Amino acid sequence: MSLFFKYLIKTNIIFLLSPLIIYAQYPPDAALFPLDVKSHNMGNGFYVNNIATTCLPEQYTPDNFPNLNMAESGQRACCADDGSTFAGTGIYTLLVGGKRGSPIFSRGHGWRADGADIYGYEWWPSQNDWDTVWVVEKGDTGSMPYYPDFVGFAQQNFVTHYGDYYMNHPEQQGQLRMDVIQTSHAWGLIGYSNWLVYDYYLIPRAPLTDVWVGIYNMGGIGSGSNIGQDDVLSFDFEDKIGFTHDPIGNDDDYSNNGDRYDHPRAFKIYPPEGYSEDELEWTMDHGQYLNHIDVDMYNFMSSGNQSQPGIDPRGISSIWMAVGSFDLNPGDTLKFRLITLQGTSEDDVRESLQRFDEFAAAGYPLPSPPPAPKLRAIPGDNKVTLQWSPIAGEENVEEWQDPVRLDYGIVDQPFEGYRLYKSSISEKGPWTLLGTYDIPGNAFGYNFGLEREYVDVGLLNNIEYYYAIASFSKPDQVSGYESLSSSNYSITVIPGTEAQSDVGTIAVVPNPYRGDEYYQNFNPAWEKPSGGLSLNNVNNNYEATWLEQDRRIQFINVPSPSRIVIYTLSGDVVRTLTHNDDQKGYLDWNLTSNVGQTIASGIYLFTAESQTTGNIQVGKFVVVK
Repeated sequence: MSLFFKYLIKTNIIFLLSPLIIYAQYPPDAALFPLDVKSHNMGNGFYVNNIATTCLPEQYTPDNFPNLNMAESGQRACCADDGSTFAGTGIYTLLVGGKRGSPIFSRGHGWRADGADIYGYEWWPSQNDWDTVWVVEKGDTGSMPYYPDFVGFAQQNFVTHYGDYYMNHPEQQGQLRMDVIQTSHAWGLIGYSNWLVYDYYLIPRAPLTDVWVGIYNMGGIGSGSNIGQDDVLSFDFEDKIGFTHDPIGNDDDYSNNGDRYDHPRAFKIYPPEGYSEDELEWTMDHGQYLNHIDVDMYNFMSSGNQSQPGIDPRGISSIWMAVGSFDLNPGDTLKFRLITLQGTSEDDVRESLQRFDEFAAAGYPLPSPPPAPKLRAIPGDNKVTLQWSPIAGEENVEEWQDPVRLDYGIVDQPFEGYRLYKSSISEKGPWTLLGTYDIPGNAFGYNFGLEREYVDVGLLNNIEYYYAIASFSKPDQVSGYESLSSSNYSITVIPGTEAQSDVGTIAVVPNPYRGDEYYQNFNPAWEKPSGGLSLNNVNNNYEATWLEQDRRIQFINVPSPSRIVIYTLSGDVVRTLTHNDDQKGYLDWNLTSNVGQTIASGIYLFTAESQTTGNIQVGKFVVVK
């Protein structure tokens, strides 16, 4: 790897971008970097980016980071098969300190401290267009130029790279001159989904002595402005585990579904490869100390202090763990591992850790769930017909086999059944189980019988609904390995009538449109937010922001093709809409004019003309803001 980084410095490619105004909290060159954020959408998933932390940049906006390549948001909480609800992993960030004469320290989290003007992100990717977060499927070999022989060993693998010398950070006192390759690994199977694994490869470009590596965790559980004020922090000094508990009370400790978050959150640092825990020094403390003074940060990290934090008096639930020390030279690679976990108790966390250690030692062997079938939908008037029988050319998942199962060749049909789900929120849930369908007449499951079609009735027309289907297997009859469920295959469906044959019954909904109604909070939502991601303090998720142009009224019972013209009472044309879809009998409008301006309160007229018959209907509606 180190030979590549010599090449990287010589061939660094700079993007030429138009000048951009960046908030003062960031170095002026921030817009030049190809920042990337992805999220593991299985298991104990969380954000992964290429600035060494597990969250979005502070004060994230598209203007600040025009090159940020947002992936799907993924899930922020993971739910166990026994109904436990977990609140996500919290924020983790990489800390590295060393000496080149005097102490040098580089950190990933961005808080400004001690009067600093600039957020303290010191790890940044290079300005090469490939220096993003790569996704490598299980068993595939990655094509990252800095790690071309990486093979994905988990169900989901992310790979990224950053260093502490690519950004000219105004307040960075010294540079380690170090590159870091970070890989993260997630599994979505029951029994394997409550952990997330990070591997760090530290590659110095200049000699360093007395190097310490560590992780800072801000793991507050709950939501609202007082998150973390009642959290209890603790360490298991022997097994090198940090815990965050959330006692009942103080903050809003409940998920969006009204389920109380289970705890604790936990993390563990494994000693770097080639070292044992006992031959190294460890620091475990709760001090925040995220200032920009390298000597202070290094001294705290390398102190060897170990103390039980108790309740964090600052209410932010921050704890550290660090290990050292090491002497590194160019050409060396120091690899260490972080595992983050969630559980219903400390014993549950320890059991998960033991299971993971055995799993890793055996080479991560996993039987696979059957693949999910493709789900198809036929929208109707106040109903949706769902079908999942295979059509010509598609795999019949009921005939699936898995050679990794120990009962392979013994059990003729390891497939057992389907689970069908529905949501009115998003294609990622939360989900309501519509039905379980399994093979009848055997010793497994409920013996309900297999179905391959479902009709969902009583729906609201012209509203988005979300459906998902998963397949599940029989337990392994030799090993006793539990039944496995596939990832969901999800679709979005909008029930409603087909386009009408002529005008005459067109109506506007809602009428009147009231500006004081939060239509985006309806269930199902009437208006969908489309802005950049921001933190929702209710459910502690990063979600799209509702914008003015997300307002929505709908013309229903619309023929196709047709044209609708909207006027003020004085006859001025506000907006012209066209409809040309035989499968849809409605047309949306976001209450903006032909030139993109938002409209004012008032009474508006419309004409709707069928371009097949030439007939015209006149109507009106009211907007109150």
